[in-house]
Amino acid sequence: MVRARVKYQQHHLRALYALTKLPYILKNIISDCLWFAGSLSAMIYLLYYSRKYPGKEVTFLIVCSALFALWTAKDVIKILKEDCGKMKLPSYDFVMDFSFADDFLDEQKTGENFTVNKIFPYSSLHHAVETMNYFFIFIDKGRAFIIHKSELTEGNVYELGAMLDEKLGSRFSDKRSVNI
Repeated sequence: MVRARVKYQQHHLRALYALTKLPYILKNIISDCLWFAGSLSAMIYLLYYSRKYPGKEVTFLIVCSALFALWTAKDVIKILKEDCGKMKLPSYDFVMDFSFADDFLDEQKTGENFTVNKIFPYSSLHHAVETMNYFFIFIDKGRAFIIHKSELTEGNVYELGAMLDEKLGSRFSDKRSVNI
């Protein structure tokens, strides 16, 4: 059995951001870039068209396409500057204990006035990633447990990596070459 005791700090969130920022940026920026290119090319076409057939309607369409191009450019810049890994932890203080048993992951969250225990069968986990310094265990697409390798209290890094690889199969990614 492998156990870990985690008290989340800012470096955990920065590590998660470093792991997930590229897919997040690509997913959100591609459509905005396509809209920007489309509105910019429409504006250029309308400028060319307005030389042949001047009129108020064409001028209105040029202004609309220019405003739309500026709006989508603002969205692209916002996505690129957004958050930059400066996510904030909740204000309450708690410690999480993880026990990796043969059939399930047992998570116990302990705070000043509460204790919550949850069990996650390995079959219900979305996926897991091992990097040079962390294990990221995603319970669904958007939520993950982040365990720094130094936070293991029982067992070792190799045991946990082998167990996750065995239990999750193709849903486990070994990215130890990534310095996160």
